[in-house]
Amino acid sequence: MSPTTGVEQHLLRVRLALLVWLLVWAGCTHSMCTAREPRQDPVTGKVRVMYVGRAIISGFYSQPEMPWAFKTPYPSLIVEPLLNVLLIDPVHYSGPMLDGWERMQRMIMPRSYKAMTSELDVALFVGGYWQSLLLPQYRSWLRDGILEEGMGLSCTGVGGIGEPITDLLPVHVIPRKSWEMPAARGSLKWFSHIEIMDHNHELIKSLPWETLTPPMNRFLGFDYAKARPGADTLAVIKQGDIVGDFFVTWDIGTGRVFTIAAEWDAGHGGWSTDTGNIFTDGWFFSNWEYYGDFAINVLLYTAGVKIPQEHELRHLYRMRNEDYWRERYLLMDTINFVEKFGVNSFSLLVQAKENDDRRKQAESLYIDQDFDQALSWIDEVVEENYRLGEKAVRLKAQGLMWVWIIEYLTVAGTSLLTGAIIWTLMVKRRFYHEVGVTRKIF
Repeated sequence: MSPTTGVEQHLLRVRLALLVWLLVWAGCTHSMCTAREPRQDPVTGKVRVMYVGRAIISGFYSQPEMPWAFKTPYPSLIVEPLLNVLLIDPVHYSGPMLDGWERMQRMIMPRSYKAMTSELDVALFVGGYWQSLLLPQYRSWLRDGILEEGMGLSCTGVGGIGEPITDLLPVHVIPRKSWEMPAARGSLKWFSHIEIMDHNHELIKSLPWETLTPPMNRFLGFDYAKARPGADTLAVIKQGDIVGDFFVTWDIGTGRVFTIAAEWDAGHGGWSTDTGNIFTDGWFFSNWEYYGDFAINVLLYTAGVKIPQEHELRHLYRMRNEDYWRERYLLMDTINFVEKFGVNSFSLLVQAKENDDRRKQAESLYIDQDFDQALSWIDEVVEENYRLGEKAVRLKAQGLMWVWIIEYLTVAGTSLLTGAIIWTLMVKRRFYHEVGVTRKIF
């Protein structure tokens, strides 16, 4: 081998190494430039959500055997340690009450664009129609916050979204007049069903979609939408020959938008000719075991926060956390009740405060993603809550004992007095005297 050949080979190796280094550097630079900064509270680490739409809906139909409460994900969202939810519920403000709705917005909503972008991370429209009731300046602030400040937006029922938010959506909605729903719309065989398309996506991998079996994957109605160029379609919805893009997302500006082309809770109702029951758009889906987990993960994803993949541990923690709050509300109601009778519940309140401090410790472990320890702590907290509930019931029994005694004595005394009066007047007839005949009757 000549010296010249050796030098050329060395130079070739240097050039190849330099080329590889430049490619790696370019890739890293591109990733850093295009990576989206997560939106969350810098102090608590929580994602601050503006929830616009139906929160709690309950209703009873005329058939006495068919009472149910429509479900929304709101109860799951407000107890999730990773979220801080601001509720904007316009359901009860319509028609003559619209002035009250506008006053409510001015009281609750941030007062400026800067305040909105610094105090909120994600907006959630549960039913696209409700965003149209927001005052124009709030809609404009939200649009600018998504494009310029990295805020997120999640929408269900995209058909009702209007200006200026509609320009941010990763889908365009095809008007209903251009496609037809089957005549047997209420029959289960015509219910649309969803099908996951991208199983490797971060949001999809965070949940066990194999558990979304019929009928939970069915929707009565949906918005026929198609993804725009550059958007990611995570799931489609099928109804006969009609196939629409269902879960669609994209990053736009510095923010992120995620859409669901149907109501995921109580939308427009319909009658099932197969079962004889009334259902709504997302009624089946809302009965999925991981329905609350899905809503939580959607908001985390929209905020750009990495979704923890330990879905089973998080699901168990969420269920136990909901148990805690349910028992705590019952405990505090019981304490408030017995205090009206003069019962001293101070010791019970102290124990409830100590237990809530342990719950906060479990929440901190959850936020730090130490899910095993968090689940262990929340289990102990829930069990202690049960014990405190039993103590409250015993305290109620003690406090009401004299009430029961007084009631018993009052009823017994009243019965004795009434019996004596009836015996004296009606049986013995002590105060009755016979009178003589004053007129001869022929």
